[in-house]
Amino acid sequence: MARLYSFQRREFMSRFESSDVVLAEWRHVDPNPNGRLAYDYARREMQDHGLAIGLNPPIWAWEIRPDELSELADALYSDFEKSTFSYVTVTLDVPEEMILRSSYHGWCDLYLDCLETGEIQARHGQDWLNWQAVDKDGGDCIQVLLPCLHKDWVRDCSLLHFEAMA
Repeated sequence: MARLYSFQRREFMSRFESSDVVLAEWRHVDPNPNGRLAYDYARREMQDHGLAIGLNPPIWAWEIRPDELSELADALYSDFEKSTFSYVTVTLDVPEEMILRSSYHGWCDLYLDCLETGEIQARHGQDWLNWQAVDKDGGDCIQVLLPCLHKDWVRDCSLLHFEAMA
C-alpha cells in the first residue's frame, strides 16, 4: 500500500454516500481543448500501464510528507479557487497496482507545452513518468494518477486551510 494525499472539493466526498467507487469527471477539468488533450494523454498512459480508467480523467494524488501538504496545496490552487471553493485533504492507502507515479514538474512541462501548442511534445512524452528522477530538493514532487477512489482506501478527510487564506 502507498500512503497518498489528494486534494478534492469538499462536495466530491459526498459522492461516496451513493457509491463505494468514485471516478473523476471531465466537468472538473480545464475546459481549454489543449488542456484537455494533456489530461486525455494522461488517461491513455494509465490505460497503457494496465490501469483501466475508461473515458474518465485521472484522479490526482501526491506521495509527499504530511508536513509538505499545506505548501503544495497553496501552490496548486489559484486565489479564485481558494476563495470560491472549499477543499479537503484526503489521506489514502492505495494498493501499488492501482497507481501510476509521475513527476509533477515533468507533468507541468507537458501540460504547459500542450496548452501553448495543442500537441504533446515528443521531448515530454515519457519524461513526466520518470518519477525516480524527481528532484525533491529542487521543488519537484511525486504526483500519482489514480483511475478512481475506493471508499475503503480513505483513511482520513480533513478541511484544507490554505496558508495565504488563514
